[in-house]
Amino acid sequence: MKTYIVFATAAILWSPTSHAQSTARPATGPSVPPAIAQMNGPWELIGQGGSRKCRLNLRPAETKGGRVVGYPSPCRRALPILAKVASWSVSEDGFIRLNNAAGQPVLAFEDDPAALRLKGRADGADYQLDSLGRPRRFVPQVASPPPQRMPFDPSRAPQRDTIPGSYEMVRYGGQVVCRIALGLSPGSADGRFLTSFPTRCRDKGLEVFDVVAWRYAGGKIYLIARRGHEMTLIPVNDGQWQKDPPGGAELTLRRVAN
Repeated sequence: MKTYIVFATAAILWSPTSHAQSTARPATGPSVPPAIAQMNGPWELIGQGGSRKCRLNLRPAETKGGRVVGYPSPCRRALPILAKVASWSVSEDGFIRLNNAAGQPVLAFEDDPAALRLKGRADGADYQLDSLGRPRRFVPQVASPPPQRMPFDPSRAPQRDTIPGSYEMVRYGGQVVCRIALGLSPGSADGRFLTSFPTRCRDKGLEVFDVVAWRYAGGKIYLIARRGHEMTLIPVNDGQWQKDPPGGAELTLRRVAN
């Protein structure tokens, strides 16, 4: 009987290394700029027309010249330019830069929409950087201004005793999602009255809001949720009331015959 002995070569585990790791300073949540927070993670550097590839780990921790770059040690043989790379950063245009220890770019990338990658050139050679399915560019999020309340003249608002009745709840585009009845049964001693729904609302937002009561003050209707928060509506046309401020999903109450 023959005995076969099988030798297995040791697998090289993906253990990213970097010259900058010994001086890296951990980055914590609030101190990490938005560009770094979005763009850090795994990227693939490609050279030699696609025949040489290396998985980079762009980390948020600070180091000399930028942020820590990690990669398996065999990558420096496959892509010798990595011997010059000590850090990474995000350019003013929102693209990845691989830098030296002084923070000067070794490889500065720009978008290559046709390839769905970033492209860069250094030492007479072309390189690509693959985001592996994530955004290739950082675009700052511009905060939207808070919605402004609509002009409103309380003196022209209807009288309170004309408010009770049935209304359609209308979303954007005129879609009626349900009908609500503003009743006269007191819901509490502070001027609240109960509401009812003849049918179930076909609107997830209104189901979550869960209107149980209403009140009228200052010429405005306030729909009151089961948990106590309120939605304000102001008169815009005869028998119609619109959510104010109008931010988020549009909502109009439209009076209907009982």
